[in-house]
Amino acid sequence: KVMKKKLETFKQDKELAHYAMQRQLGRWVVEGEKRLKYEEGIEEGKVNERKTILMKLLKDKYSNESLSWLDKCSPDQLDCVFNYIYSNITMNDLKHNILN
Repeated sequence: KVMKKKLETFKQDKELAHYAMQRQLGRWVVEGEKRLKYEEGIEEGKVNERKTILMKLLKDKYSNESLSWLDKCSPDQLDCVFNYIYSNITMNDLKHNILN
């Protein structure tokens, strides 16, 4: 009975209801942002894992070459590097094909 009375009072108090709605909307926004950041982190982790694998493969093939250019590559460009890795091309040709 006490809860019903409090609920009725709450429903009648427009200002209180307004603040409660703002608070709930704020929570939804925060949860949405958390979910988005989590998904972005997962994608970034996948890209970093591909870079790590590529660096190991390229170091085996081109042991004396700098691989810093891989940091500039987009995920699509990294996929292209995988396609070229078993080709018999120089590191300069590989960089040129990927970055240009």
